[in-house]
Amino acid sequence: MSDRAWLDNNNALNDARTPPPPGPGEESLEMYNSYDALPTLSQLAATPFPLAHGRHGGSLRGSDSTRLTGGNRGIDDNNIRRSNEPTQPNYTRTEHGHAHAHAGKTKAKTVLDPVWGHIRIPGYAVEAMDTPQFQRMRELKQLGTSYYVFPGACHNRFEHSLGVAHKANEITERIWSMQRHELGMERRDVRLVTLAGLLHDIGHGPFSHVFDHEFIPALQLPPQTPGLEHEHRAGMMLDALLDKNNIDWEDGDARFVKDLVMSSCADAQPLPKGKRYLQEVVANGRNGLDVDKYDYLARDSYYCGIKVGNDYTRLMHFLKVLDDEICWKASEVQNIYELYAARSSMHRRIYTHPKAKAIEYMIVDALLEAEPIMQLKHTIGDAHLFTYLDDTILKRIEFAGFGFMGDNSVSNRRLSSIGAATTADAAGSAPPHFSQSMAQVHADDILANARCRLEDGGNGLEASQAILHRLRTRSIYKYVNEFVVPEEMLPHWKPVKASDVTECQSVGDGVHLTPDMIRVHNVKIDYTKKNRDPVTMVSFFTNFDDDMSYKIDADKVSSMLPRCFEERRVRVFSTSADQKVIEAVDRAFTSYQRRHIGREATIHSTPTRPAGAKRPRELYED
Repeated sequence: MSDRAWLDNNNALNDARTPPPPGPGEESLEMYNSYDALPTLSQLAATPFPLAHGRHGGSLRGSDSTRLTGGNRGIDDNNIRRSNEPTQPNYTRTEHGHAHAHAGKTKAKTVLDPVWGHIRIPGYAVEAMDTPQFQRMRELKQLGTSYYVFPGACHNRFEHSLGVAHKANEITERIWSMQRHELGMERRDVRLVTLAGLLHDIGHGPFSHVFDHEFIPALQLPPQTPGLEHEHRAGMMLDALLDKNNIDWEDGDARFVKDLVMSSCADAQPLPKGKRYLQEVVANGRNGLDVDKYDYLARDSYYCGIKVGNDYTRLMHFLKVLDDEICWKASEVQNIYELYAARSSMHRRIYTHPKAKAIEYMIVDALLEAEPIMQLKHTIGDAHLFTYLDDTILKRIEFAGFGFMGDNSVSNRRLSSIGAATTADAAGSAPPHFSQSMAQVHADDILANARCRLEDGGNGLEASQAILHRLRTRSIYKYVNEFVVPEEMLPHWKPVKASDVTECQSVGDGVHLTPDMIRVHNVKIDYTKKNRDPVTMVSFFTNFDDDMSYKIDADKVSSMLPRCFEERRVRVFSTSADQKVIEAVDRAFTSYQRRHIGREATIHSTPTRPAGAKRPRELYED
């Protein structure tokens, strides 16, 4: 049987069966089966179906888009519209703990996304969206400090989360329409995977990965400190989102969503057999092929103005579930390799850009200088305080003491600095379980510390403000040089520290280097699985009616595939703009390479002219 015939037969079989009615708080989410027949504008306003038409998901006509939005392609309140479609009840808790439905109902939204076109946000997702815990992602740059290098990279975690939710819904709807009976799939599965896509980044801190990869490690907190990873903080924030906003999910739903979000973590808890394929939709710990990647590769390249590869969301149309695992059609193996290559290209060109990294180090240094006053370490494990922590932390530091945040009392400065309503909680305006928050326990000590510094004649943030002033005047840390770690040394290579470089400085170099004058970036770029070929962890099928999967050997795909799937670079930066210091750092860095690699391997080194070789001008003079 051909693939087309199998799909037609399978769709007819599913249509002949009566699907289970939607459960509490659920809606009918059957998708359009044709990507050619677009809805009219009136249907678009009233449709109960998720829309997958747009720049990467179909062919929504530009004229229709313009009529709907006046040509504005951004995501804001002006082009998020409530649709006249079936709604879901809002479930909240009574004071006795019983769930009941609101008289009002949460309507779905149709959103114009610059990347995917018109997408539909189901009512149950809108309920989670319209909360302070989710809305804070409007103030979290998706690419952190890349915005300082790529002016178009102004998108935030908010719109990325909408895109991931849309693609998560799309992929689970496809599996539902094709295999719901053989998999025993429920409408609840579609709903919870969509919510996991929506909430997967809710635990990110200021400037996204800068907070996790640079700032938190610099605090040197005990390993058992809660909330050290953003996936774990996502679980903490989800609990707060439900509790603070009186949203009552069915028993087990929150735990299910957490397991989906954390499925790529080392301590991930597998779902019961028969449901484990759902953990490969949002965060695929098996091979990294997930909707999170589909969205950020498309979105980040679009906003940065860099073209990478093809539209990899086509992979969503060539998959099925076999043996509790999402498998792909064998004809897509080359596209899968290209997706991994596109990801590594984005890391090389955008995510690890040297100037963006230099600015990362400046922001981290500014936050560390402000830590005695700000005490940001206490926000990591406290969902209430973390709700108010976002990229605006830099402005709060810069404006501290200038009167922009109200009067100059110590308590107001404290609240302005971290945006936390701890004092209000202590007065009883917050729910009882927050009145004994960890943040409240530390509040008096923090205020006392701030008061002492103010009495000494300052606000305690002068050093931090000085670093941020350098950032605003573009006097950033200087990228000096880098080298690529030889392939044969990768298995036993250890990260380089600033002290390793200073120890290699020659005596009498003219400038005495100290570790605080140097920043070392140990860059690691791979295909998601260190030095392993990730496609060896991808399962394939030949035809849609196959009931068995198999692996594909790399030598059967191409003789031009990478021989190594991991790259390590070592980059060195100078915190000083003094040219003598920069040159001293470069010489010490070169000395380090000769000592540990056996040769000079810097990328930007000046070529050495062979003895007796003529200079270019001498060639013409002859």
